Amino acid sequence: MAYQRIVDPDSKDYIDLVILSGDLAAARTNTEEADTYYARALELCRANDREISEMRARAFLKRGKNAAAANRGQEAIADLTKAADIWSHLGEEESAAQAKWEVINLTHKFAHEILNEFEREEVLVRVSAVDYHESLIGSRSASGSPQRARLDRNYWKTRLREARERVAANATEW
Repeated sequence: MAYQRIVDPDSKDYIDLVILSGDLAAARTNTEEADTYYARALELCRANDREISEMRARAFLKRGKNAAAANRGQEAIADLTKAADIWSHLGEEESAAQAKWEVINLTHKFAHEILNEFEREEVLVRVSAVDYHESLIGSRSASGSPQRARLDRNYWKTRLREARERVAANATEW
């Protein structure tokens, strides 16, 4: 019925409707149909205004999550990264962090107890902790030091505490 009322494919309402149709297909675990809707939404997001860019990011996020559900990891990572990049460009750091967290979940295998520690934190803190960890690993490998730190629960609790402080400091700067 909504498609009978919202007929202009160039309208923002129509793009929202197409994304919602993809969400409904994904909820029914029809990943192929959901992909079709998300791809259509991305085709429709041609304008360069802020609201259309946000819709484009949302379509990439949804298509990425859908690809992950269908065990198409590389496609998922590509789409989720595009979503994060768009939101970062728009200054929407929380949305960007949500997309980055989805990528982290696909690329890192955390023990259940460590994942529980992460889930207690807001998404900006989680992403900051992992980003900092990766920078430490990168600097250690560049300096010739051992690459793997002891990645137990205490290690991640420390990274999360540091990340909370960084996120709080950045929030006061805004």
